Amino acid sequence: IGDTVVFKLTALNSGPYDTKNVRVVDVLPSGYTYVSSTASTSSYNNGTGNWNIGNLANGASATLQITATVNPTGVYTNTATVTAFDPDINLLNNTSSVTPCVKPIVTITNPAAVCSPSTVDLTSSAVTAGSATGLTYTYYTDAAATSTYATPTAATAGTYYIKGTNALGCYNIKPVTVTVNPTPAAPTASAQIFCSTDAKIVSDLVAAGAEIKWYNAATAGTQYTGTEVLATGTYYASQTTNGCESARTAVSVTVTTAPNAGTLSGTQNVCVGLTTTFSSTQTGGSWSSSNTSIATINSTTGVITGVAAGTATMTYTVTGTGGCPNATATRGLTVTAAPVAGTLSGTQGICVGDNTTFVSSGNAGGTWSSNATGIATVNPSTGIVNGVSAGTATITYTVAGTGGCANASSTRVVTVYSPTVTLTGTTSIIENSGGNVILTATLSTATISNTTITLVYSGTATSGSDYTASSTTISIPAGSTTGTVTITPLDDVIAESSETVIADIINVSGGCASELGTQTAIVTITDNDGAPTVATITPAS
Repeated sequence: IGDTVVFKLTALNSGPYDTKNVRVVDVLPSGYTYVSSTASTSSYNNGTGNWNIGNLANGASATLQITATVNPTGVYTNTATVTAFDPDINLLNNTSSVTPCVKPIVTITNPAAVCSPSTVDLTSSAVTAGSATGLTYTYYTDAAATSTYATPTAATAGTYYIKGTNALGCYNIKPVTVTVNPTPAAPTASAQIFCSTDAKIVSDLVAAGAEIKWYNAATAGTQYTGTEVLATGTYYASQTTNGCESARTAVSVTVTTAPNAGTLSGTQNVCVGLTTTFSSTQTGGSWSSSNTSIATINSTTGVITGVAAGTATMTYTVTGTGGCPNATATRGLTVTAAPVAGTLSGTQGICVGDNTTFVSSGNAGGTWSSNATGIATVNPSTGIVNGVSAGTATITYTVAGTGGCANASSTRVVTVYSPTVTLTGTTSIIENSGGNVILTATLSTATISNTTITLVYSGTATSGSDYTASSTTISIPAGSTTGTVTITPLDDVIAESSETVIADIINVSGGCASELGTQTAIVTITDNDGAPTVATITPAS
């Protein structure tokens, strides 16, 4: 079909005479399409089929070649008839017919490639679909169709030849190619571990090979699309080359739960030298400090120790496993220096109504207080202490603690003095007894400084002739409670009545002391001289 066919016509005058008006009629049947013609004489009319040769001598001949193409269908027998003007003594050779063997249409579709160890059935109708009907097919290994192929139903890779023969014995031979691609080995892949927070999907799995496909079973099963979120289990990978899919490799997949550092809690302020504890809602982690010069933390217990004033960040770390990174949580901490109340100084002894000022060597801004405001009060800001009444009071300086630090305090005792003076020693003494009288001034309590008591003497006795006094003042040293003055009677050889020396306190100075009411001591000096007598002298007779 579609091939070119050439019909060759020869007109021969077999005699015994010359002839004229020779004509050949050859109308091409429907199985052909006229292409061209070549005549040795005259010309061929393809429309009428006439070839007018004219005169033809005895024994002479003329030739015509008609070229045509073979149509897919139609009549293929071509008949030519010759006539002439003169009678023909043999009419049997004036007509000639020929039927070319037209190759039937054989359409070959190469079968789809298969994968080893599969084979191809060349006898399948799909291979010769589109060929002429009614053909008988035979199979060969060579283009000349001389070597029969024994197993066309299980053809292996190669080129074979199919011969299609129609009922007329006409045939057409066409090649067919069988492609058998090798089935690749299963891909290689190792166990794979992922973290749950990564939300990995099937397409994130890794296997070495081409056109990797993933399944949920070693055979059959369902192929994953690649968008499924991975879970712990076994996945199966195949590879495909040239359309051939391998066996599947089992791949263990582990999806590890991500660690959680939890929520941290605990007091976020601590004093230098003191401790606090942080904790997490999760267990199994370890603690660390961003600045151990500020605060340290026990890696296991979370106990924090303040080292120096400042801030630090405490981190709780839970180690990640199975591809998961470590999880951390942080909590800030402020370390505060402990308040310092320092050492207190200032006069610790004052008189009632007097004041002194206490100061501290510690932090400024503290508050002063007294434990006995009936004895001494203190200004809370300035530290000025006022004596209220005799006694002792403890003055406290307090610096408030912040940031987890306790208050700091220092104390200093103040003694408030207000002793009273009494004078004792009232007595009697004989003027020439050789003794003396001790008058004693007594303080009700010892005091902080020397106390001077000034006396004045009066009475009937005369100083210098009837008595002498060792002093008009009595001194009591600080810390002591008594002092004395001595009254010594004098013998005047005058007979007289008893005389008195009256000692009065007229002033008390120093030592915060004062006279208790009116203090007087009376010394009575008894005269030891007899009254003078007049003797009567009688003259001697």
